[in-house]
Amino acid sequence: MTTRYPSTALPVDFAQPLPELRARCAALNIPLDLAQVRLLHAYLGLLLEQRGQINLTGIQDPAQAERLLLLESIAAVIAAPRLCASPTGSAALRLLDVGTGGGIPGIPLAIAFPHLAVTLLEATRKKVNFLQHVIEALELGNVTAHWGRAEDLAHVPAHREQYDVVSVRGVGSLATVAELALPFCRQNGMLVAFKSLPLDSELQEASHAIDLLGGHEPRVTPFNLPELPAPHCVVTVTKSAPTPQQYPRRAGKPAKRPLSPPSSAGASRAKRRS
Repeated sequence: MTTRYPSTALPVDFAQPLPELRARCAALNIPLDLAQVRLLHAYLGLLLEQRGQINLTGIQDPAQAERLLLLESIAAVIAAPRLCASPTGSAALRLLDVGTGGGIPGIPLAIAFPHLAVTLLEATRKKVNFLQHVIEALELGNVTAHWGRAEDLAHVPAHREQYDVVSVRGVGSLATVAELALPFCRQNGMLVAFKSLPLDSELQEASHAIDLLGGHEPRVTPFNLPELPAPHCVVTVTKSAPTPQQYPRRAGKPAKRPLSPPSSAGASRAKRRS
């Protein structure tokens, strides 16, 4: 059954962009013009209209959605300044948003930083249809939507180790995120993961996976903004070495069995067998 989307006309609540977003971004040294703010609120209106039909977000209040979906996405630049850096050559900075859902954080980043070439990766067809509708309705020429799983697409040469930045929000543990995202990062590229604090045990459990997959030591940057919940943060990992060809493993396995160091007992048995 084909999903029918409303016209591009916005609901009354989103006809006028809220002034707070522009001011909040300006405080982060991210200047947004009025056209960008209107696009961001047009996108938010479409997202909240469809939230119940396609499970795009559990947030219902527009003001809360502005803070947690739009502002938090754009504020990732605090931890990853390369997002707002203009490309040095003719090639655009390539960003892949893994498990994008309704387009968070990929679409807000594409609107705020139009020099980015953003690819939205989503495994649910209905959500991809929604994303394509948004791209067409808002005429986002720097955004494309791709239907598929990270475990499969990461083995396609046109995508493997081809992205400058790979963003992930709400996909799983940091070890799972690392396996799904780092294979897409080019060397010196960066994984940008949106997480919640505290992260000590999760960082410890993910250290083996990050190292194995070619990542450098992760850096945690809390969102020290009064508008955002204190426990939220961004984890960045710079790609320092190629990812071994066998990763990511087949679909579903990174989530069900995150990479972990071999146990001492298992290592001893392996040594005896050798």
